[in-house]
Amino acid sequence: IGTKLGNILEFIQKDLSGKQDKQIIKKGWSNKKELRRFRNAVNDPNVIGLDARHIKREGKPSKDKPMTLDEADNFIDKIANNWLNEKLKQIKDNS
Repeated sequence: IGTKLGNILEFIQKDLSGKQDKQIIKKGWSNKKELRRFRNAVNDPNVIGLDARHIKREGKPSKDKPMTLDEADNFIDKIANNWLNEKLKQIKDNS
């Protein structure tokens, strides 16, 4: 689950052709803290379990509390919905 959620975010970021979180923040879809909390959740086996993107936590823990799995799922829903709405608008504008 953690890997899938993280991959969705990475796919959207690449499509926006922005560096890391810049475009998502610029569009007002999220902020730095929320994105950090999301990454803390999907990368940490203490939060997601064996489905985390990493086997063990490395480095110092973040000051930001990681999202719960439900929060991370809702976060990706929000980002994906914003992205899809933008894509639909682009299609309508180009037709």
